[in-house]
Amino acid sequence: QDRYDPGQTAAAYAIYVRAKAGVADPARARRFADLIATRRPPALTLAFAGGALAAVGDRAAAGRMFERVAFKGAPPEETRYRLYGSDVRDRALALALMAESGAVAWPRLKAEAEALGLAVRRREWLSTQEQAWIVRAAAALGRSADLAGFAVSVDGGRVDGVGAGLYRAAVGDAPLPRLVNLGQE
Repeated sequence: QDRYDPGQTAAAYAIYVRAKAGVADPARARRFADLIATRRPPALTLAFAGGALAAVGDRAAAGRMFERVAFKGAPPEETRYRLYGSDVRDRALALALMAESGAVAWPRLKAEAEALGLAVRRREWLSTQEQAWIVRAAAALGRSADLAGFAVSVDGGRVDGVGAGLYRAAVGDAPLPRLVNLGQE
């Protein structure tokens, strides 16, 4: 199947959430991953499946699933707004799951972070979901054993989770764009 199918992404998300909560059946997570491996699902489906596999302890299978994650553009127009999706949100989400899994090597994480940075620079504004997943991806990269010198800060103070205010992520001397949350808390 080559078309966008929100049902398979929703199923992958459900398995991921159960796996992160520690209540997923590892055999079912593997079976689902095997099933979608026979299709051509969207990148987000593969990312959630990879995250679920990592959460149930199968890092090798998670790594193989993440290898298949490839972005070919934004979801079709008719589903994009209904699902609050965007290429930036999906890239940030996939990067967060890859970094959290521990199953993806630094060169791939770096390439995905650079692609996300380019996508962000092309945007005039970012949605709340996009901002949240970018911060989560940055925090996950900051916890990555392969990444030295990476920091996520809120108003100058280092954070390990999602915060509010001014978000800045930097890799060594190469800063990414600043994201400013001007909303009331």
